[in-house]
Amino acid sequence: MEAIQDIILGIDLGTTSVKVCLLNEENRKVIYSTTAETNADVPSDNENGSEQSVQLILQAVQKAMLDIPDLYKSKVKAIGVCGQMHGCLLWQSDSCWEITKGNYESIQVTNCTPLYTWQDGRCDTHFLQSLPSSQSTVKIATGFGCATLFWLLKNRPQLIGQFDRASTIQDFLVCILCHTNKVVMSGQNATSWGYFDPIRNCWETEVLEPASFPIALLPEVSDAGEKAGYLQQAMWGLKAGIPVSVASGDMQCSIYSALKDNTDAVMNISTSAQLAFVASHAFIQDNLTVIPASIQIQPFFQKSFISVAAALNGGNALAAFVDLLASWMKDLAVVDIPNKEELFDRILRLASSVESVPSLKIEPILLGERHDPKRRGCVSHITPHNLQLSNVANGLLYGIIHNLNDMMPGEFLRKAGIRRIVGSGRLLASHAFIRDIVESQFHLPVTIGTTGDAATGAALAVMLTRR
Repeated sequence: MEAIQDIILGIDLGTTSVKVCLLNEENRKVIYSTTAETNADVPSDNENGSEQSVQLILQAVQKAMLDIPDLYKSKVKAIGVCGQMHGCLLWQSDSCWEITKGNYESIQVTNCTPLYTWQDGRCDTHFLQSLPSSQSTVKIATGFGCATLFWLLKNRPQLIGQFDRASTIQDFLVCILCHTNKVVMSGQNATSWGYFDPIRNCWETEVLEPASFPIALLPEVSDAGEKAGYLQQAMWGLKAGIPVSVASGDMQCSIYSALKDNTDAVMNISTSAQLAFVASHAFIQDNLTVIPASIQIQPFFQKSFISVAAALNGGNALAAFVDLLASWMKDLAVVDIPNKEELFDRILRLASSVESVPSLKIEPILLGERHDPKRRGCVSHITPHNLQLSNVANGLLYGIIHNLNDMMPGEFLRKAGIRRIVGSGRLLASHAFIRDIVESQFHLPVTIGTTGDAATGAALAVMLTRR
């Protein structure tokens, strides 16, 4: 076995699972990774809300950490953290968590709200229009931390008054690991909350204060991947004293782990979908006033920026279709209904069998988009001969890719000097026919990144600061 001296641990707190990976610092290769499902969704206090149990997410972290082979744990030299962006939770300092020890260390949380996730839809268009205007490159939208805090301030003032800290779930984990009540948030996650100007690298307090926003809840901002503190006690086989990073955004980490060259754009299709490229300062200055509302300028690493089309609709549209099929089969009294994973695989196989561009047009916009929240999906060009399941499945995939192309057209990419698209995520990596759809719509060659994995990107981000 190859001798390994130094290992970097990456932790990604995703929407549906927690993933950890171990990176050999010398050659930047992943030597181990594991995933733990969170199953953390809980009923919301709002019909359009999306909330998750903080305790269940932390239990998934614990499970993933305990799965790491003991022979690697003593060699971990730094911990990089990232997670799902935009969401927020409120908590009370000094009385929010306790680390208990039985057979292993366990985190117990109290005095905190659920995680209000990026999929939270409680802030409707009317409410968003009532909020103060932002000059940030990323406009406020439902599911953004600051929008959620404004909503709670107006609709649940007693709740928001019970807590003195606010953070993303990944920032909260960093605080627990470092045993600190001081929240330090990266510019990446701050931008995802709204009312943060990534160009000036500061909160828009001049806009928020007159609107009676609770400014004291806004975290201090630092660079992603920088040191936030140290692991304050031995946990899960890791030694105390290991440096822990300021948490990054999972999108930036996914992009960073897949990016090969600055003339590449990275496309990821997971729960949602993103298309992004590193934008030069010259490109930003020349195009800032003409960039479409569907494209955001967000912080990346080492003072650089990315241009992003962040679609709310991606793999979740396929998942909703799988749920629909399962529901129909149940209604039809089908005896042996395949599980959802098997249904998903069968649908993809059927979609791959369609050899021509589908005449059936599907716009799988289930959640609207941040730049167009009222938009909804539709199906058109229906004939008696194109409603086969294979055509519907293929049309869904075309629709997901077409939506990204609407948000960030191939022409825009070429103008920015992009020469190819690097695909990341299981859908693009495993299915050549989906890559063919991307090539046909963007008129750019498509290749597959080595990982495109957020946990790997979190570990790589730490290495940027250790050089």
